[in-house]
Amino acid sequence: MACPVQVLSSEGAAGPDQSICATAAVLAADPLLPGESGMWAVVSGTGVLSNPQAPICQVTGLSPGENMLQWTIFGDGPLEMDQLLITVNDPAATVAFAGPDSVLCFPVDTMHLFATPATAPAIGSWSSVGIALIDVFTHPHSAVEFPAGGSIQMIWTVFNGTCGQVSDTALISIEDCVIGLAEPSGFSKPLLRYDPTSRVLWILNADAGTMIEVVDQTGRVVLNTTRITGREDRIDLPDLRVGAYTARIKAGDRGQVLRFVIDR
Repeated sequence: MACPVQVLSSEGAAGPDQSICATAAVLAADPLLPGESGMWAVVSGTGVLSNPQAPICQVTGLSPGENMLQWTIFGDGPLEMDQLLITVNDPAATVAFAGPDSVLCFPVDTMHLFATPATAPAIGSWSSVGIALIDVFTHPHSAVEFPAGGSIQMIWTVFNGTCGQVSDTALISIEDCVIGLAEPSGFSKPLLRYDPTSRVLWILNADAGTMIEVVDQTGRVVLNTTRITGREDRIDLPDLRVGAYTARIKAGDRGQVLRFVIDR
C-alpha cells in the first residue's frame, strides 16, 4: 500500500543500528502510544520478521553485509518512519591467507603480493615487520617495494567486525640468488622482470635455449617455451586472465622464480 507523501522522521524510534556476527537479531523500537500501530518492513537486504507489527520482534535470514529495516508508526497525524541498519559479518569470513613465501633475486626488489581477498563486509590490510613500501594497504595484490632488502614479514590482517580479526604472514626474502653450482666470477645470472602496464615479461642475461615456464595460481602451465634469442628478450602476455602467476626460467643449474599479478 502506498504511503502518503507527508512523512515525518521519528529519530531513533526504530532503535540503534546494529553490527552482528550472526544472521538473526532482535528489533526493539520505541513503545507505541495509545491509538498508534506500527509495521516493520525490509527496505534492502533480506530478513524474515517474526511479528512485523510488534515494536520488539526477531528478524532472521539476514544477508551478509548491510540490511536496512524500517519501522513505520500509524496514528492520527502524518506517518512517522525510522530506519535501522543491521550490518551482518559472516563468521566464516574470519580467514586470512597472506600468500606464499617468496624470494626475490637482487637487484629485483619489487613484487605484487598474493593475499586471498577478504570477503565483504570484512576488510583486509597489510602491515610489515621490516621496511616495505606498500602501494595500497587494503589491496590483497598490492605492489610493494623492499628498498633495504633482507627478509621482511608481510602481514595480512582481516578485520571482520564483531566476528573478530585474524592475521597471516608471508616471508619475503631479497637475495643474491645462486642456484646450483657456484658461478665463476663475473657471471651474469638470468633475471625476470614483469611490466604490469604493458603486460610484458622481460628476460635478461639469458642464453639462447633458456627454458621459461609460466603457471597460474592453480598450478596450470599457461606458457612453456625456449624461444630466448638474446641477452634481453620480451614475452607479451595479452591473453592471460586477471590473476596471480609464477614465471620460472632455468639455464642449466641456474634459474629464477618471479611471481606477478595481472590485475586489469
